[in-house]
Amino acid sequence: MTRRLLFVRASIFGAGGQSSQLADTFIQRFVKTHPGAKVDVRDVQTPPLPHLDAATFLAFSKPADARTPEDIDQLRLSDELIGELEAATDLLIAMPLYNFGVPSAFKAWIDHVTRAQRTFRVGARGAEGMLNHLKHCWVIAARGGQYQGTPRENQVPYLTTMLGFLGIPAPTFVFAEAMLRPDLKNDSLAKAREAIAQLDLE
Repeated sequence: MTRRLLFVRASIFGAGGQSSQLADTFIQRFVKTHPGAKVDVRDVQTPPLPHLDAATFLAFSKPADARTPEDIDQLRLSDELIGELEAATDLLIAMPLYNFGVPSAFKAWIDHVTRAQRTFRVGARGAEGMLNHLKHCWVIAARGGQYQGTPRENQVPYLTTMLGFLGIPAPTFVFAEAMLRPDLKNDSLAKAREAIAQLDLE
């Protein structure tokens, strides 16, 4: 099976962000491991994804045969983003930390791809994710400070819960912390690159 990696880039600095540069290292290894693999890039910052509005939210809940042309237009972006996930075999997220949370444009991505009957369904056993065809999910997390294992670590539980809700496998995290510490930055980046080199990409 040909692998298809969806790379979601969330840095406001685009390809120049630390998380993005580490993700490029990952992608080089992924393509080398899987010759012929396709990589699709979704930069949620350029252009910035619009935040969810009432008209789009209401269109989410309408049956397909009840949607107006306006509803269909409102759903166009969501359909495109979900289609990228549905076409992928693997997911890579380059994730900076802004104000102890995920970038707002990434949250907009989450809101547009979280849709009943498309990416999750609710039945007698509760909610069930529908994106369980994905083999792996990796998150390259770059932070200015050091937050692993502290009460200020908000990304890991949020991403694990949110992606799991959609049926996406539990993410494997690679951290590059202390990016604002000149005395620690280079060592942290080196450890992150080494962690990427050791990942199981099969």
